[in-house]
Amino acid sequence: MTPRPRKDRDLSTYSARVSHALEQARKKRHWSVEDLQKAIKSAGGPEVPESTLYAYELGKANKGVDVPLNLLPAISKAFGYKSAAGWLPVE
Repeated sequence: MTPRPRKDRDLSTYSARVSHALEQARKKRHWSVEDLQKAIKSAGGPEVPESTLYAYELGKANKGVDVPLNLLPAISKAFGYKSAAGWLPVE
């Protein structure tokens, strides 16, 4: 079965751009969502279900949910950054 092509995302809000940046940072590393899940846990973060990570990557503007602020430090550490400034969009 061929996956459905993704519709263009609404990136008009900062939170939508954060969600998109999360997905792009994961894909840049050639990680699966499961790999990201394990990396967040190894970085001292909570265990986040894969379905929740998918929803974070979609973002609220695109029928997902926004990435919670308290998860940003663990995500940053999982990606190898000292702070979220390493992967978050500037504006």
